[in-house]
Amino acid sequence: MLSSWILTFNRPQALNRQIDTFAPWTDVHIFTNHPEVGLTAQNQDLLARGHLSILHNTLSDPEATSYCARSWNSIFLKGFKDADEMICVQDDSCITNPTAFRDLILANKDKYDLAWAPAGDQFLYLKKKGLEKVGFFDERYGFCYAGDADFLKRV
Repeated sequence: MLSSWILTFNRPQALNRQIDTFAPWTDVHIFTNHPEVGLTAQNQDLLARGHLSILHNTLSDPEATSYCARSWNSIFLKGFKDADEMICVQDDSCITNPTAFRDLILANKDKYDLAWAPAGDQFLYLKKKGLEKVGFFDERYGFCYAGDADFLKRV
């Protein structure tokens, strides 16, 4: 099954919306930069049954709202240990039609090593071989600005 990784910065409502979008068709992993995740009862049940995992970034300040490059790189390191492809999405990305989104990814994932949308690092579908060609996010971009542009420029 395809894996999805959700990067969250203490936005429980947005996070739960993303879990609801991806849980029916992917293994969902959360990379949180905040100690409290705020799962709904339904998503707490997914966690209890092992259908959802949470990785706490203990090196991040609980009030952090940035450091995306390091967070994405951590997700790549963890996610590509056991998979050759993954979906990465921020918690506040708005997917207005989850079914159409799912169908678009599943219909095209074998054609591309990378799918990116919209501007910024809100969503990407990435294969391990694509990351091996392009490299990781440059962590010299300390906040959530410009690291995504640098990454895309190298693509």
